[in-house]
Formats: sequence, C-alpha cells, structure tokens
Amino acid sequence: MFQNIKQAPDQTKIEKYYPPYPTALAIEKDCLYISDLWHRCVFEVDLATREMQKIMQTPQGLGKGGPSGLAIGSDKSVWIWDSAQKKILGYQKKQNAWKKLDAEFVVQQNKQKCNIHGGTGMVCA
Repeated sequence: MFQNIKQAPDQTKIEKYYPPYPTALAIEKDCLYISDLWHRCVFEVDLATREMQKIMQTPQGLGKGGPSGLAIGSDKSVWIWDSAQKKILGYQKKQNAWKKLDAEFVVQQNKQKCNIHGGTGMVCA
C-alpha cells in the first residue's frame, strides 16, 4: 500500500503518504501538524479535506536530526525544534503558503536552556 520514497511530497492526501518516522504532533482546531524526521520535514494536515501540505524541510548536509518538536502559537504560527540546525524556527501561513518568520531561537550546545527531545515536546526555561 505505502512505498518507500526518497523525498516527501510537497502536497498530497493523507491516504497516499504517511511519515515513516513521526517525532511530534500538534493539533490546532481542524489541523494536525506532524514532523517527519526521516524526510526532515513538517506537514500540516487539514482534517476536513485530508490534504497534507509541507510546511518546511531541513536542508541536507547539516548532520543528524531534523524537526522533532512542535508548538502552535496563539496567532496560529507553528514553532519547530530542528535538532539538525539546533534552532527553534517559526512559520506562518499567509495566502495559503507557509512562510518562515524572521524570529528564530538558536540553542547553544554548551549552554542549552531547553530540554528538547524528539517526540516529547519542548520545555524551555
């Protein structure tokens, strides 16, 4: 039914693709957000139409890791812990397209202020 693919689609139906290594989930009203560590990306799933749209993808060549924590802001922005980049990145949907926000938070390896683990969410001081 499902086949092993090298790259996640930009847009598809939930019945046609599933993230092989989901690391985090978040829900906001009628949308589900899923991080896919295997393909290093995050999807928005419209639960009414069952359409999936890729929000972001970690660039290749940054070492191990990828999107592994999700949080939704009060303004419906999506905040993503990207363990490959060691950053928390913000994205917001504008005119049906996801745009990266100017704000990002870099976590210094030797001065880590957040206890961040894939699949368990984000806890920051």
